[in-house]
Amino acid sequence: MRALSAGELLATWEWGLARGPLERGIGLLATACPETEVDGLLHLSIGQRDARLLVLRRLTFGDALECRMACPACGSQLELGFTTTDLLAQAGIEAAEQAPGEYHLEAEGWQLRFRLPDSLDLFDAISSADPSRARAQLLQRCVTGIAPPGGAQPAELLEGALPEAAEAALLAEMQRPDAASSFAFALICPACAHAWTAQFDILSFFWTEIQAWSHRTLRDVHLLARAYGWREADILALTGWRRHAYLQMCGHG
Repeated sequence: MRALSAGELLATWEWGLARGPLERGIGLLATACPETEVDGLLHLSIGQRDARLLVLRRLTFGDALECRMACPACGSQLELGFTTTDLLAQAGIEAAEQAPGEYHLEAEGWQLRFRLPDSLDLFDAISSADPSRARAQLLQRCVTGIAPPGGAQPAELLEGALPEAAEAALLAEMQRPDAASSFAFALICPACAHAWTAQFDILSFFWTEIQAWSHRTLRDVHLLARAYGWREADILALTGWRRHAYLQMCGHG
């Protein structure tokens, strides 16, 4: 994996404008990992995908992460600062490379074998507008073996076959080995003392950063092209520091 160049960032951002989050995540990794087949990226578990996106974000924009969020009780803005290194350590550094395996769970007397969801599984699930149906489709794809209490073994997981408690336990267990797919922070608002848990999604965070960077960079290209007559490719080939220096010299810094 390597950092994305300015030209690659702009091209991927433009490509992703007409696509959804799942496609954007795979598109970013495909650009940064040309040695890896796209099919292999699609079969990464969501945690593996997100661990790689954390590494790519660190290579491209640096290690530090800063975000703002509003308190759900009073609306006060909180600023959070952490690093991609911290998150990778929290998930376990091996999450970026570990191959998906098969897992076992006993819940409510049911014996269940399953694998972790990948991007193809999520593509299939989100094709349904009904959340219950989407959840059922995800489980049908990821459950590889099932035995109900009593030992009889159906050929497949039928929708509604699992008790609600067993299904909830299965969904929770599917996230546990895939730690990089779900980061949560326990927060307390300094203004009203409200406590809540906030989720952090590297894919949406990284894409929002790329969008903001792209708008700034296109503005820089416009100003420098107008001032010096340079081509877009030549301007993008400059480092960010040099672009900023030239912008200052023509009164736009």
